[in-house]
Amino acid sequence: MPYGLYLLNIEFLGSEAALTRAMARISPGRREKAGRFRLDSDKRLWVGAGLLIERVLDLLDAQGAQRQQGYLPSGRPFLPAFPQIGISISHSGAYALAACCDGPVGADVQTRVADPEKLLRLLSEEELAFCQKDPAGFTRLWTLKEAYGKYTGEGLSYPPPHIRFDGERPYMPGLPCRLYGYPPIEEHFIACCLEGEKPPLTLLAPEDVL
Repeated sequence: MPYGLYLLNIEFLGSEAALTRAMARISPGRREKAGRFRLDSDKRLWVGAGLLIERVLDLLDAQGAQRQQGYLPSGRPFLPAFPQIGISISHSGAYALAACCDGPVGADVQTRVADPEKLLRLLSEEELAFCQKDPAGFTRLWTLKEAYGKYTGEGLSYPPPHIRFDGERPYMPGLPCRLYGYPPIEEHFIACCLEGEKPPLTLLAPEDVL
């Protein structure tokens, strides 16, 4: 079972030839929606996330009807032929991200939050202390919150739930899920939320997904 996070730099999709190949590889529904994006940058991110779903299906050795994809009302994807498998996708900046594990999972990738001042009032004193230790602390924290919202499938409520810390380790009080952060890649911050051990993060190349 492909337990892990998969990260893809989607800038190669700026090539018309690569984008054409990628569009042919993703699911028909995702392809149809890709054609409705007005901004090329949004289209590339959407297509890149679709390529990662196809990569997960490859790792599952899915064939024919097993490659069908569905989406919950929240927008979270699921694989009908593999109901035990949790999958989560995210994209931001120059990267698309997919997480796959046994059971529910949420994953998020974000570029640095440019203006966190408006959101600081939503944080607890403990969260503010975490943010003050690191210039990028707010983005790290918010990425963890987004991953939690995707884990639940309900997104982030407002005010969003508060994260607690055991030393430097973040956790959600009273819940079985665990929160994990990863070292940033080109100022893209990555986090996941699930009920198991920290999944490995794999950086994929274009040839891995086309």
